[in-house]
Amino acid sequence: MSPEILMFIPALFLDIIGLLLIIVGLDDFGFTDIIGLIIIGGWIFFKSFGVEGAKEIKEISTKTKTAGSTRVGAKAGVKKIGARKWLRIICFGGELIPYIGAFFFWTILVWGELRKQ
Repeated sequence: MSPEILMFIPALFLDIIGLLLIIVGLDDFGFTDIIGLIIIGGWIFFKSFGVEGAKEIKEISTKTKTAGSTRVGAKAGVKKIGARKWLRIICFGGELIPYIGAFFFWTILVWGELRKQ
């Protein structure tokens, strides 16, 4: 199993715990958000700026050079990075809002990261 697929386990666990706490009427006082930011946020950070992030930037620049027109390739690369950025902003922001964070934002974020590979 790859680390990307294994990230579903903590994402689902955190989302289910948060949902169960809301259903029972309790508040986690942001503990699940902090744990999620450390585990999933750290994974995304190292994935983006580590070796895999460098590979992705190299692939985009290679596609830009081979696309014939550099503007077409550059726009496609920017759209790919831009869509991923908005997914991250929405999911992280949604988790930090009280009671809205009960939705499965961690799982959606991990799924989106896997889908964009």
